[in-house]
Amino acid sequence: MKLILLIDGSPNYYRKIIKAVNGRTVKTYDTGKKCKGKAEFNKLSKEVEQFAKTDEELLIIRYSGNEEVVQELGDESPEMIITLSNNRNSLYYTENPIGMFLNLINIFENAPQPI
Repeated sequence: MKLILLIDGSPNYYRKIIKAVNGRTVKTYDTGKKCKGKAEFNKLSKEVEQFAKTDEELLIIRYSGNEEVVQELGDESPEMIITLSNNRNSLYYTENPIGMFLNLINIFENAPQPI
């Protein structure tokens, strides 16, 4: 199963999450804070579509924090997408994002495989 993590946060926060999954094969992509709206959605859609065609299982993306872009992407993609933010005003805010993400990875790795 493929897992996509969208991160709303600083470059340092993004690097900490990537470092936390050390030892796993991870594809990464950073749209940065300047890419917004339809342009950001198009870049993210293309990245997710390309990722779906690979053997890689984990994609970590840093995006602008635009919640509408993420909601539209989730509606369009068949992949499992998790969105985390360290912005307290965000719909996707969580207090311990790295711990939560590592727990999710463990759940996915230990889940029974479909027949």
